[in-house]
Amino acid sequence: MLGPCLPIGRRPDVRDVAYGIRWTGVSPHQALRDDDANADWPRMHVTVDPGPAPPAAAVVDGQRVRHELADGRHVLVMDRATSRATLHGSALDDDSLVHPYLGPIAAIASRWRGRESFHAGLVAGAQGAWMVLGDKEAGKSTLLAALHRAGHLVLSDDLVMVDGRDALAGPRTLDLREPPAGPLAGLSGRAVREGQRWRIALPDAPSRWALSGWLRLGWGAQRTVSLLPASQRLRALAAWRGAGMLDSDPRVLLELASLPGYVLERPRGWQLDADVAEVARLTAGGATPSA
Repeated sequence: MLGPCLPIGRRPDVRDVAYGIRWTGVSPHQALRDDDANADWPRMHVTVDPGPAPPAAAVVDGQRVRHELADGRHVLVMDRATSRATLHGSALDDDSLVHPYLGPIAAIASRWRGRESFHAGLVAGAQGAWMVLGDKEAGKSTLLAALHRAGHLVLSDDLVMVDGRDALAGPRTLDLREPPAGPLAGLSGRAVREGQRWRIALPDAPSRWALSGWLRLGWGAQRTVSLLPASQRLRALAAWRGAGMLDSDPRVLLELASLPGYVLERPRGWQLDADVAEVARLTAGGATPSA
């Protein structure tokens, strides 16, 4: 356990759940959930210290983490015993704190708890949730936005926590690099993160979902779906782990590698309707290799 759960009598308007963690020190935010169905989930207290981190060497172990974040502006210091995380660096508004800065904290806290995390999106399918993985320019967030526009339930934007065979929903937001255009034009949202992202609000969704499988996005001359052989799934999943500075439990990865994993390749361009139809077919259980 990372820490005690919040009191049962907490106010009903407090929204504090994302990634399978109850957050304190974070203002109630519409991107978080009010979820009393999982009262045993751990608590993590977050503080933003708008000053330099105490000088020290990097620390990464089973009890403490001191890690420079990829933004180059913040140092994350976490302590497992006290269930506390401090972001040292420039001040953060609530929108930025909830997403993306809760993500790396959640990934480390989840690893300490025996959960896994992946750099991926998450979308609901007919029988459960599916992870969507892809390189930085693979169009993952654009496809997730198109799925949302088409009425599919997007559960997480760019980080997925997995507890056994269950996937845990992230904050109810989806961020694009540019305001929606082309087939996505008209999606309501607002500029966040100092104007660097366009944020789309996602509808509320249950926090825990059975994980049905995953797909990796890529570019190709034509649209194809191929099933990864079982022998390749473990390596493919391991490449997308979050909190890579901490070791994973091999048994957890082996269990996830037993789920179906597909590669979806498609031509570049605004062909999102066809992409959405392909993902809908796959997540409904009707996928067959096409190449």
